[in-house]
Amino acid sequence: MGASSQGFRFSADPLVIDLSSESRVLGAPIDGLIGRDFFQGRSIKIDFKRSRLHVSPIGKPGPNATRLPLSHSRDGMFVGLTAGDSFLQRVRLDTGCGSPHRGTRDGKTLKTDVNLGSLVMSDVHTDAYRRPLFAGEDGLLGTALLSRFDSVWIDSINNRISFESVRD
Repeated sequence: MGASSQGFRFSADPLVIDLSSESRVLGAPIDGLIGRDFFQGRSIKIDFKRSRLHVSPIGKPGPNATRLPLSHSRDGMFVGLTAGDSFLQRVRLDTGCGSPHRGTRDGKTLKTDVNLGSLVMSDVHTDAYRRPLFAGEDGLLGTALLSRFDSVWIDSINNRISFESVRD
């Protein structure tokens, strides 16, 4: 770590922890986590169709991509979306999260329509919660929804997230 790749610098002080117990709880292996600092000042394309991650100095999503504003804070990256009848202004982008979450878990999983700008994603499995997981946040937007697209651009340079081609 602490290296560079094609002109990109990576953290000189990576945090390394054993995620084996979390892997057992989730029932899936966790090889590692990419933190918010990795996305800072970069345009990252998560190519779900080809199972690749692309780092770009300038993001160039296709002309038909749906783009939404992406806000940043010390705590993470956030997007606004509509889930069911509720507009959620501060939803944390969590590429390590398997499903959308809203609050403290009460044991319910719902199917909810989620609007990402003009895109409507139907029957999204959503875990229902009584209280927010994190204070001041409206929920998590995770890989279960993101992977419904061929690719997703997380562009912290231009403060936007772009969704390309809904997968079949």
